[in-house]
Amino acid sequence: MSTVDQSTTVDSTFQVDRHNTEYADYLAWAADSVEQRGIQVRYGEEVVGLTRLDDGTVEVRSRNLQTGEEFARRSRNIILSPGGTPKLPPALSVVAPHPRIIHSAYYLSAVEDFFASVPHDGKPLRIAVIGAGQSSTEVLMDLHSRLNTLPVSGGRKHELEMIFRKGSLKPSDDTPFSNEIFDPATTDMWFNLPSKRDRQTVLREYNPTNYSVVNMRTIDSLYEVMYHQKLLDGIKTRTGREEESDRTRIALRPYTSIYSAEVVPEDAGNAAGQESIRLILHGILDRAVSTKTYHAVFCGTGYDRDSWTRLLASSNLADDFGVKCSNVELVPDSEPIADQATVPLFADVLEAGVLSPVSSRSTDGFSTPPTPATPQSQHSKLNGDGQTSKVRISRNYRLLPIRSTKDNSGSVDGPRIYLQGCTQSTHGLSESLLSILGVRAGLVVDELSAA
Repeated sequence: MSTVDQSTTVDSTFQVDRHNTEYADYLAWAADSVEQRGIQVRYGEEVVGLTRLDDGTVEVRSRNLQTGEEFARRSRNIILSPGGTPKLPPALSVVAPHPRIIHSAYYLSAVEDFFASVPHDGKPLRIAVIGAGQSSTEVLMDLHSRLNTLPVSGGRKHELEMIFRKGSLKPSDDTPFSNEIFDPATTDMWFNLPSKRDRQTVLREYNPTNYSVVNMRTIDSLYEVMYHQKLLDGIKTRTGREEESDRTRIALRPYTSIYSAEVVPEDAGNAAGQESIRLILHGILDRAVSTKTYHAVFCGTGYDRDSWTRLLASSNLADDFGVKCSNVELVPDSEPIADQATVPLFADVLEAGVLSPVSSRSTDGFSTPPTPATPQSQHSKLNGDGQTSKVRISRNYRLLPIRSTKDNSGSVDGPRIYLQGCTQSTHGLSESLLSILGVRAGLVVDELSAA
């Protein structure tokens, strides 16, 4: 029985690794192909500002992340595709950044530093993984493998706890009919729905294709690992025999939210200067409150995709597009905007009954209500006191100005600004997939070529 279980786990892990390697190879090929065709690509630079110039072009200012050197480039057309900003639960955001609070976006580099920083003195480690999606489950599995290589003394075990608000890990829906939600024809349907409420209804229905879910092979692999540890516990209880490599215990903590977090000094027996993270946990069903201290907390808690709004709101382009604050609600150009003035953000939340995809919704199955320690008032000031700006967008991903001028030929004088990867609320779930990027980019290129 155990031999079959282990081979199944290895086979499933191999399939996941093969798919990751194949996709990484494709991305590398695509990047090389772009540069070979003469497109200049600048890596390691951060865009810090946009400025509309008098001649209708846009100056893009960027900074080299290593040297700090700044550059300025001019363009008539801009495509904003900033990707996602790693997101932490509100309680952890209060004490972040901290080297012991690690988002899955930085996992591969940060996990090496973490294990290099802890003393290998035989004392058990306790680590929390937050979230119930694919990234958090993969992090859990990798941490289990790493911890099993660290000796532990006195018959004790390293502890891995996965904390999430749902009742169990849910499988992703990758069935053929559900996957049609990513087709261009479905994007047309989504974009042309008559209201925000309708778009959010479709979003809720198809969220299991992409958010807060885990690949079935990964779920099977985790289940086999936990079944195997339960089997070994039974053998040890009956015979007293223990496997040398069995050094780590995984525990799932469903229906659990994080109420607060704080940084505390490490146990006196460990190296000086090391710190841990203490979490106050709240049981959603039984209302039980518990406190646990972890050597590290890894978060697979999704991304915010609204950094473009802050970049635009801080530029002199903001008035052209009606961006009055960094909280932005995109509206299809086919849907009229009754009032260009800002409206309360939470009115939209109450109307739809769910968190808006542009706001604080978690994309990996974990979110927590604001705690008293969360600096909400400061956040509100930065974002227009909880207000939102409604900004129109076309089917071809172009932001539409609320005012423009025309030259003698009758053409619109002004920069064209397009969004990529951050218009899920108007264009649907395919916005979050790199695999659909070629289709999306093609629409932009076709429009620019025809201009």
